[in-house]
This record gives sequence, C-alpha cells and structure tokens, in this order.
Amino acid sequence: MEDNNFIRAREECKKALELAEKLKDSEKKELYNSYLVCLEAVISADDQYEEGDYTQAKDAYLTAMARVRYADNAGLSYIEKKLEQIREYEQVFDYITLGDSLLELESRRKPRFPLRILSDREMMHILREIMTEQWFFI
Repeated sequence: MEDNNFIRAREECKKALELAEKLKDSEKKELYNSYLVCLEAVISADDQYEEGDYTQAKDAYLTAMARVRYADNAGLSYIEKKLEQIREYEQVFDYITLGDSLLELESRRKPRFPLRILSDREMMHILREIMTEQWFFI
C-alpha cells in the first residue's frame, strides 16, 4: 500500500488472508481483513474520483479514512492528499458559481447613468449614492 498501488495491494492482501485462514491464525486473518476492507474503500473512492464524481469520492475517501485506522494507518497520507484535492476543486467550483451568479445579477441590472463625462458635482452625487447602497449577494 505504501507505493499507492492499491489494486495490486488488494490482490496481495487476498492471498495473505487465504494463507492466514489456512493457518487458522485469527489475529492475522483479522488484520488482513481490515486491510482488505480499507483497500476496497480506497479503490472505490479512486474510481469515483476518476469518473469526476467528486461528491461521492469525498464520501468514499472519508469512509476509507475511518477504516484506515484499523489497518495501521496504511494509505492515510494518500487519502488525505485526495481529500485536499477535492476540497480545492470544491473551492474553485464555488468561486466559479459565485462569479456566474454575480455576472447574471449584474447583467439584469439596468444602467442607471448614461455614458457621458460627468461634472464633479454629478460624480460626488453618484459616489454618495453608491456608498449608501447596501449590496446583498446570493
């Protein structure tokens, strides 16, 4: 698991689990089963991440993070890195959505002033009006 090849690690873990069952070593069987459950969770999360379903991937990585402590925290740094990437994606997506909303809101507003050169008096009036307005964003 340390080289982040979780698919290969899953296959190796299955083999180790089978050997532990044959040897009737319940302690190792429990340990390898914990590794296997964690590996399955990470592989599932990776699949969802690759498909671009970041909401489901985030939930799956959080599930994997909860399970990794039963597997000696193997793969924890990988899971944390993926969760950070998803957080960054969500933050950028939120900024884009906010920008789109503001652009749409601004495009609906009618221009209040004609385009022309304003006198100092008109400019001061406009500035006072702008400074007293309250802006509410969605």
